Amino acid sequence: MSMKLMFRYLIFVVGLLFSGVGIAITIKSNIGSTPMSIAPLVLSNVFPVSFGMMNFIWSLSFVFGQMILLGKGFTKDQYFQFLVCPLFGFFIDFGLFIFKDYIPYFYMEKLLVLLIGCILLALGIYMQVLAKVIFNPGEGIVRAIAYRAKIKFGDAKIYFDIGVLTIGVVLSIILLGRVVGVGEGTLIIALGTGSIVKVFKWLFEHLDLERLYES
Repeated sequence: MSMKLMFRYLIFVVGLLFSGVGIAITIKSNIGSTPMSIAPLVLSNVFPVSFGMMNFIWSLSFVFGQMILLGKGFTKDQYFQFLVCPLFGFFIDFGLFIFKDYIPYFYMEKLLVLLIGCILLALGIYMQVLAKVIFNPGEGIVRAIAYRAKIKFGDAKIYFDIGVLTIGVVLSIILLGRVVGVGEGTLIIALGTGSIVKVFKWLFEHLDLERLYES
């Protein structure tokens, strides 16, 4: 493996770390989290496993989903997603461990915590895209759906988020008797993360940081 490729994988892993910690911080805000996090959050409240471990299992289902949808189109390098799943779960649990004793009480404080989590999540997403090595399972399944349904990635992302959010809410009502993890923060993350990713893209391009791994 060349040094350039190793550096790209390093960028990807650091991006995965930022995303995992970002999601953990949004959970601590207690006003909502990402649509994809709702179902594993609910299940972690039902079964004796951590939120990160449940995300690991949830992410695995996305990889298997890609394999079914793409068939032979699921390339060999994307099998590395099976390593991404436990790593991502670990980073989420790591973030929750770091902030385990922190509880925001005031609403503006909760909003600030959510914003910080959203910024870290967006930075992580951009770094994973920037690395150009493998897909995060969440992105991979959306790309697979877009390819199979012959629709734009952005449209597939909207449908997918609505779908996993609905699954999370239904599971929450059935298993817990109440809605967990969904709030105004969920809407803020859904609408704001993409815009923050664009800001990081502009910043990296403006500072010419992308050339660091392309040289």
